[in-house]
Amino acid sequence: MCLSHEFPRQQLGDVGYLTFGGHFVKLFNAIEPLRSSGGRIKTPGIGKVSCVDRQQKENIVLKGFKAISKLVSPGESSLSEGFKRRHTFSLAGERTAFLCAEKTRHRYIEDSRPCKKWFRAYWQDILHEYGEEHVLQKDDLVLKTLSAQNYALFANHGHASSDAHFDVLASPGVNEPWGSFILPPDQPNAPPRLLHSKVSIIGSPSKTILITRLRFRPDVEEPTIRD
Repeated sequence: MCLSHEFPRQQLGDVGYLTFGGHFVKLFNAIEPLRSSGGRIKTPGIGKVSCVDRQQKENIVLKGFKAISKLVSPGESSLSEGFKRRHTFSLAGERTAFLCAEKTRHRYIEDSRPCKKWFRAYWQDILHEYGEEHVLQKDDLVLKTLSAQNYALFANHGHASSDAHFDVLASPGVNEPWGSFILPPDQPNAPPRLLHSKVSIIGSPSKTILITRLRFRPDVEEPTIRD
């Protein structure tokens, strides 16, 4: 998970690649390749696909995109004044990734099989057109996106086996962060820890915070799904 990402309103069917800095570079859209590429890609589109669009008001909290964190409600002693809830997640393990968001929008292509068939058939055409210009090997095709206006992202490497927290502000003002991370103190003589966090600003537009994509593994002819 790269938290220095920029996924500016990514669309289902977008074909492109992730840079080392975490930016998704869109080349065109596989649903309408001729129009979206400015005439550069003349292959047929994927065809008719069913796209699902779901809005969720409840909070989602993911650690490693699978495990749910513990939740502390107002009135419990560990929650500071001015905050309405706390999400606690474990830092155990060599690497940790954590996502908290509310009022999310989940969009996805319901059946990935036509996408896999199209990608397998035309990836060489894509490389022929864009490979030298963008130094590509094999690119990605977006299947799912998760967007939110309020979100918090955290990743670390080298923390001790302890807990960290994300506290959500009760009444944040415009241009203030949605909440803040509370991390355990550094231990004496402990090796340096690497971390990156990102918290949305109140009043900012909704952003795509996760994408699921089709991509080719080295020396594998069948594209696989990857977050």
